[in-house]
Amino acid sequence: MAYVTIDTMQTTALLAPAEPTRLAAAMAQRGAPLNAAKTRCNWVKPIVSVCNLRKVYRNDIYEKVAVKEVSFDVMPGQVLGIIGPEGAGKTTIVECIAGLRPADGGAIRVAGVDPQTDPITIRSLVTIQPKNAIRLATRYRAGLSSSDRGHLHIPMRPKVAIFDELTTGMDLAGRLEVAKLIERLRKAGMTVLLVTRYLAEAEQLCDQIVVINDGLVAARGSSESLIANTAGAETLTDVYETLTGVKAEVGSLAAADESAASSMPAPTAPNPVTRDQAANQVDSTMGTAVESEVAVNSMVVCA
Repeated sequence: MAYVTIDTMQTTALLAPAEPTRLAAAMAQRGAPLNAAKTRCNWVKPIVSVCNLRKVYRNDIYEKVAVKEVSFDVMPGQVLGIIGPEGAGKTTIVECIAGLRPADGGAIRVAGVDPQTDPITIRSLVTIQPKNAIRLATRYRAGLSSSDRGHLHIPMRPKVAIFDELTTGMDLAGRLEVAKLIERLRKAGMTVLLVTRYLAEAEQLCDQIVVINDGLVAARGSSESLIANTAGAETLTDVYETLTGVKAEVGSLAAADESAASSMPAPTAPNPVTRDQAANQVDSTMGTAVESEVAVNSMVVCA
């Protein structure tokens, strides 16, 4: 779906595709002049489009439909949060968008490029921080020669950044560092897809949220619209638990919680990620990868 921006001397609006009468009505409601000489309409296309995506995992014993006809659009410069229970299909969706996993149905476009047929171009458009990246970095670094590392293609200025549960296992300080990074990317005009298990991150950092449950889109919209359109919901936690039937993890990002968090015993499993580790982990997105992140990116581009 494309969107149209209506720029006039008195107003700027972003509207879904509509017939001229609806556009005129919307402009009139905002007090905009209808003089064609003073009005310019520009069609703004989504940077990421997912239409009826389907993915099935098969082996000799069973068949599991991980993603069932998932559709959504992401506009340029937006931060999209993807939330849902473990096993809902979130990682499969973003891996298909990044061209790391073949889809079994539907269509995906990133800046007009099909990641299923043109993964080379997609590598220049998309950078992805995979799930459990720090543990994967340690695992894959040992198997890479210096020659392999020298031939890696890491996009320096990607259009889309994908974080797949980047903050899982991080302490509060680390999660705050990631939040700052996402804000920097937003200000730079980059589109971000944030898969997270912490609802506070989705609510505070994301323009739009997609709730995935059992391989389907259960709901999508801003946090305010999700709350307004879910019966009996007063918070995003209410929305999540109503739609999924699973208890939510809030994961507050409030700075005031830092002192309280520091006074609590440190978790032992999984090992918490420190502020320094978090900074190193996200450096690769900005094009300044450290050695362990080069190892992670090698796994991504060679998958």
